[in-house]
Amino acid sequence: MPEQQQAPLQAVAACATTQRAAARPAMLPMQADWQRMFGDITDCGPMNMQLDNGAVAIACNGKLRCVRCQDGCAVMRGPGLTLAGLTGNWALASIVRAEQERSYQHLEISDHLGTRLLRMSLTGESRRVGFHALLVKRWACRGKPITLPDRHSLPSQLHDLARCAGKAFPGELHEDWFDAERRELPGRPFDVSLLSPFLETLADQMCPLRLVLGNPGLLQQRDAVFYSLHHSNGTLVLRGDDTQLSINLQQVTAGRVAGNEQACHRCVRLYDEQGRCVCAITPGPTANAGELSMWQAMLRALIG
Repeated sequence: MPEQQQAPLQAVAACATTQRAAARPAMLPMQADWQRMFGDITDCGPMNMQLDNGAVAIACNGKLRCVRCQDGCAVMRGPGLTLAGLTGNWALASIVRAEQERSYQHLEISDHLGTRLLRMSLTGESRRVGFHALLVKRWACRGKPITLPDRHSLPSQLHDLARCAGKAFPGELHEDWFDAERRELPGRPFDVSLLSPFLETLADQMCPLRLVLGNPGLLQQRDAVFYSLHHSNGTLVLRGDDTQLSINLQQVTAGRVAGNEQACHRCVRLYDEQGRCVCAITPGPTANAGELSMWQAMLRALIG
């Protein structure tokens, strides 16, 4: 009688083995092809954008509809929203998921020190339900050594960025760029303790505003209307339908009103203790004559 052969395959109970499928990482980083990546982002529809510079943070929902990348600059535009960045200050992009999320819902850009410059998150209204891991392969470019940006070339880089942005930003970029070198703060000073009643009045009257704020890697311009303001642990929080602005009053140490008396769009700029511009505020492009008149009156009260 021939010897019985052992079956080549055997069932093993799950409790009898320590082998498990590898858990998906919470973050997948890459050196990105920015033009290709943002070109795909414009097809995602509405997304939530979050930017923070330590003193002021903004979170808003918006659509990016066009993107332009050239000469180390990237400009992305949508209705009431413009993002302009120096890609030489960007090190990595990552798709990110929280522990409770099954799919990658966030796209983050970080600098050479690992600090997050921008987070873009999918929402329930986005056309995409998640960032698939295969997108990393599509968006990634060939790896190259990561070098720190040259601070001495920032003025020329901002000149290139302004040219790439065209007329998207009405003022000079270096005036609003977060860490541009400033010999002195332009404009007339005001007591930053008056910032709360100033913004509260604008929110009560639902005055359209244009906000410009950024960090060492990019600048965001957002048109918004706020209808409420409240204090939370030393922070002013303004809320609108699709935008929230948070101002840490302990980090804002100086304020200036820039522009001449006849200019309807005189600007309020806020600075931190290092003289970095953390936020600029002007009337929004939809402000009517009455709202512009109120803005001027509020500025006169602000600077005395």
